[in-house]
Amino acid sequence: MSYELSAPPVVADLQSHARAITSQAFSVSHRTLGDWPISTPLVNGKRQPRTAEVWAFALAVLGDADLEAEVTQRMTQSLRTDVEVLLPAAREAKAERDSSLKGGRGAHLRTENAAV
Repeated sequence: MSYELSAPPVVADLQSHARAITSQAFSVSHRTLGDWPISTPLVNGKRQPRTAEVWAFALAVLGDADLEAEVTQRMTQSLRTDVEVLLPAAREAKAERDSSLKGGRGAHLRTENAAV
């Protein structure tokens, strides 16, 4: 099941979030969402993150101001407000994630060995 930004749930399972993001912004799988640095509490055995937290990180990943404005315009005022509060932390988490992914496994070891 998916949802519209004009009537978003407070929480949803990863598959619903993935379908909503794919239909509203960009293609993403529920497995990719599971790797995002967002809290994903279990509800009835399913990982169900908060919609605002998912969309804040989705906008951080998007990195396109025009498309970001278009997407946030479709959100309810309540969701938009929550996303705007969470967005700076989401951008920081994305930057940290990107820098750790660039180095790959053992990057910290290569850096330490280079200094020796």
